[in-house]
Amino acid sequence: MLHKFLLKFRSDEDGATTVDWVVLTAALVGLSAAVLSQVAAGSLDISDDVENCLDFDIPHFTMGGRGGNDRSYVEQLEKAAQWCSDGNH
Repeated sequence: MLHKFLLKFRSDEDGATTVDWVVLTAALVGLSAAVLSQVAAGSLDISDDVENCLDFDIPHFTMGGRGGNDRSYVEQLEKAAQWCSDGNH
């Protein structure tokens, strides 16, 4: 009797699809969490870099007339661009 029950239980496939979907969904959730944690870390690093470059101390020059110096303003922008691209923050 027990042998007959075990054979029937082994050959019964009811619910197998549900188990497959549960396992696949769990794997997808786990993979999504891993990917999102890596994307979040990368986006935080990039946003910190952008913030540091925006904080670069560029004197406020007036473009054009009124005592401004276009050349020194452009030089300061070039220094800022070089500073940010070198990662000196």
